[in-house]
Amino acid sequence: MEIPTGTQGHFSQGLLLSASVLALWVPQGSWAALRIQKIPERPQKNQDVLLSVQGIPAAFQDFIWYRGKETDGGTRLFTYIPDIQRPQRDGSAMEQRDIVGFPNGSMLLRDAQPKDSGTYHVEVHINPSWTMRAKTEVQVPAAFLSTGAEISITPEPDQPAEGDNVTLAVRGLSGELLAYSWYAGPTLSLAYLVSSYIVSTGDETPGPAHTGREAVRPDGSLDIQGALPGHSGTYILQTLNRQLQTEVGYGHLRVYEILAQPEVIANSTELVERRDTLRLLCSSPSPAEVRWFFNGEALPIALRLGLSPDGRVLTRHGIRREEAGAYQCEVSNPVSVSRSEPINLNVYFGPERVAILQDSTTLTGCTIKVDFNASLTLWCVSRSCPEPEYVWAFNGRALKDGQDHLNISSMTAAQEGTYTCIAKNPKTLLSGSASVVVKLTAAVVAMSIVPVPTKPTEGQDVTLTVQGYPKDLLVYAWYRGPASEPNRLLSQLPSGNWIAGPAHTGREVGFANCSLLVQKVNLTDAGRYTLKTVTLQGKTETLELELQVARECAGGPGGAACRQGLPKGGFSNSSMAMPSHQTARRDLASSI
Repeated sequence: MEIPTGTQGHFSQGLLLSASVLALWVPQGSWAALRIQKIPERPQKNQDVLLSVQGIPAAFQDFIWYRGKETDGGTRLFTYIPDIQRPQRDGSAMEQRDIVGFPNGSMLLRDAQPKDSGTYHVEVHINPSWTMRAKTEVQVPAAFLSTGAEISITPEPDQPAEGDNVTLAVRGLSGELLAYSWYAGPTLSLAYLVSSYIVSTGDETPGPAHTGREAVRPDGSLDIQGALPGHSGTYILQTLNRQLQTEVGYGHLRVYEILAQPEVIANSTELVERRDTLRLLCSSPSPAEVRWFFNGEALPIALRLGLSPDGRVLTRHGIRREEAGAYQCEVSNPVSVSRSEPINLNVYFGPERVAILQDSTTLTGCTIKVDFNASLTLWCVSRSCPEPEYVWAFNGRALKDGQDHLNISSMTAAQEGTYTCIAKNPKTLLSGSASVVVKLTAAVVAMSIVPVPTKPTEGQDVTLTVQGYPKDLLVYAWYRGPASEPNRLLSQLPSGNWIAGPAHTGREVGFANCSLLVQKVNLTDAGRYTLKTVTLQGKTETLELELQVARECAGGPGGAACRQGLPKGGFSNSSMAMPSHQTARRDLASSI
C-alpha cells in the first residue's frame, strides 16, 4: 500500500489509529457501528484471511460469526464467549473450516478456498437489549490472480510447544526493502508493535509489544526464543521499499502448553440411585480438548449424560448403579496429553428382592415343614449396596439375632410360626422384608399301646409299649383305671423325670417314649390302664388298654391244673368245679 501524501518517510499514523475508532452511541441493530477490515483485502486461494472487527466496545457479552445471506442456526460459524476456558463454540456452518476467533471480535480463516467465498456477518451482544452488527463480502478466486508479490508468514515448527524456539519465516518479499516492522496483534496498532528493523544498518528497535525474546532476521523473519503460550496470536509484517511503498503479510502463531495433570472434582462420591445428581468437573488451568474415561475406557456420552459445551463438566441426573466406578478426564493439545488420577464413585441402591433361602432354595412366602428336634437354618438375601442390616422377627416380635441367617437348633412346637427377615440399607434409608411359615411335620403313625408280652402271667414283668407317640410331647400321665387324680400311677415332666402318683405301687416305671413298665404283675394288676398325653401345642390325647394277667399254674405254666381249668392247687370238692367257659368269665370279671 502507498503512504498518503505528506506522510512519506514514516508509518501512517492514520493507519495505526484506525483500529481504535469507536462510536459512543449506536442505535440497536445498526450496521454502521462496526466495521470489518479484510486482511488481505483480496485474498488468494490457500491464503490466511483475517476479518478484523473495528469499533467493538471494551465490554460485551459475546459475539457470533455467520456465513451466508441470513443469520440463523444453519449459518452460524461459531459463538465466542470471553473469559471462559474454552470460549469458542463451533456451529453447524463451521464444517471442516479452520477458523479461529479472537477476544476483540475478529476471526482468522486459515487456508481460504473458493468455497469460502460469501457474506460474513458478525453480531456483538453488548447486553440483552443492545446488539451491534457488521458484515462484509469475501471473494476467494479459484485461480491465483497475480497482483504482485504476496507475503506469507509460516511458523516453524508449525505446532510449537512452550519453550520451543520458533521462527516466523517470511516468503514472497520483493524489491529493495528499507525496513521491516513486526506487529503481534490483529491490526497495525502502535500498541502491538514488536520491533522495527532497518535493513541497511541491521539496527533493531523494540516496540511496546516486545517481550525480550523476539529478534528480526535480515531476511525479515522473526525469531522467538523459548516461545510461551502468551506469544500465540496474529502477527503482521509491514515492509517499506525504496519507493516508500508498504506491503503487509499476515500469519498466525499458536504456542501450545505442556499440560499439567488435570483433577476430577465431584460434587459427591457417594450417591443414591435415581435420587442424586452427579456432577464431575475436569479441573485444568489450560485450554485443551477434554475426554472422559470410565473404568479405563473412553466414556461414550449418551443422551442421559450431559456434557458442558467446553467438555469439562459431566452431569448425570438420577444416577444409576451401573455408573458406579472409576472416572478420569484427559486433556490434550497437539503437543501434550495428560490424564487425571481416577476418582471412584459409589452408587447406593436397594434393598431389592429380599428373600429367605434354605439350602439355596427360595422359600419366601412358603411353609416349611420341619421334623421334631431337627435343625433349620434360614438365610436372608437381597440386592443392595452397601450390604444391608438384617433384623429377624418371629410372629411379629423382633429377635436379637442381627445376622443374615437364623439358626433353629432343635425344632419344637414352641418355634412354629412366621419368621420375617427385614433388610435395611443405612445409605438409601430404604428397607424390604420377606417371610416364611415354619411348622412341625405331622405324625404319620397313630398312637397305640401294645403290651409286651401280650398276655403276661402273674409274676412276670410287662411293658405297655407306646407306638407313634407325639414328637412334640410336653407331658404324659398313666392311670390305673379312668384318668382321674386318685388313679394316677405316674407322670412324666418336661424335664424328662417322672414322678409317682397316688396309685403308684412302687413297681411302675415310666420311659421317655411314654411306655410304662409294670414289674412282677399279679392278678390285681389286670384291668384298665389309661395314657394321657399333652403336646407343646396343647393338644391332648387319651388312650386306654385292658390288661389281662394269667394265673400261674401248678407244675409251671401250662400245667395239668391249668389245662383242666382248676385253680392253683386244685379243689377238694368236685361240686365247686365249673365249666371252663364259666371259669374264663370269672377270671375276666375278677380282673376287671
